[in-house]
Amino acid sequence: MFNKIRLKQVLAEYKKVFVQQQWPNEKYKWEAVQCFQENWDINSPDFAQMLKKSLDHARMLRNLLARPLRFSLY
Repeated sequence: MFNKIRLKQVLAEYKKVFVQQQWPNEKYKWEAVQCFQENWDINSPDFAQMLKKSLDHARMLRNLLARPLRFSLY
């Protein structure tokens, strides 16, 4: 049987550990996405400037884009 109380306990612990240990290493990714979403306007009269501003935080994502992706098939 599914234990909802136990699930809530596990999720609370996960969130606590995530905030303490993972968030500092992951925050920049979310900030880059937020920057893009806040600045993207396909109808902007100055498309080049809008694109530059939208991708301003993307420079922080270089470590994701620079490393090769590895997918395991087994």
